[in-house]
Amino acid sequence: MTTGCNFLLKEFLPSRYLQFQHFRRHPRLVLEFVFKTPVFKPFLKPNHPIPQFLYKSTVLDLSNNMFNRSLPFLCTEKNSYLSYLDLSSNLLSGQIPDCWTTYQQLSTINLENNNLLGAVPNSLRSIEQLGSLRLMNTSLYGEIPESLKNCSRLKLLDLGENKIIGIIPPWIGARLESLIVLCLRSNKFHGDILSTLRHLQFLQVLDLSLSNISGSIPSCLNNLTTMANHGSSRYQLLVVL
Repeated sequence: MTTGCNFLLKEFLPSRYLQFQHFRRHPRLVLEFVFKTPVFKPFLKPNHPIPQFLYKSTVLDLSNNMFNRSLPFLCTEKNSYLSYLDLSSNLLSGQIPDCWTTYQQLSTINLENNNLLGAVPNSLRSIEQLGSLRLMNTSLYGEIPESLKNCSRLKLLDLGENKIIGIIPPWIGARLESLIVLCLRSNKFHGDILSTLRHLQFLQVLDLSLSNISGSIPSCLNNLTTMANHGSSRYQLLVVL
């Protein structure tokens, strides 16, 4: 299985989880569920869809299971209370949904390691609370849409191991200034490493490897002081080759 920037996953997980055998009700009668492998996976069969009774969850973690098919429920149910969505490492297929305008409370989206396809959805621009977007290894194609620059609270952006083309947009450095992790590895970019990345003062992980990036490393990246301060975090890493 591909790893990408997965070693940072625990740093961005919410502190509140609810296992299947101990579920309770949310004050607004909305359920919170986390189905981890030891709890839920033994009961699943191949070609198993996501159970409908989970569609109204506020925290939904179904990662590392065997769910497949597409994700139409994200567009039909329109759960305005959903704050955390992790469907990573399943067998999900079809287009990545582009109907995120009603998900104003979402802080985390993780769809990585699935059989999905499509471009980065433009409607993500409407999620003002979005802090973590993980779409690694989902067969993304096209360019990184300019609409993503509206997600100014992003701290983790992982679009690695896809088929994204074009240049690395200069607005990533200019508009996504809260980024701590930026992982764009193993794509089909072209061009140089942009000097605008120097504005990412909180950046601790920058992975542009295996992406056809050319040219020299801009000297202005010395301004990434969080990386330079080796005593502040054990996760400091700069990968550009």
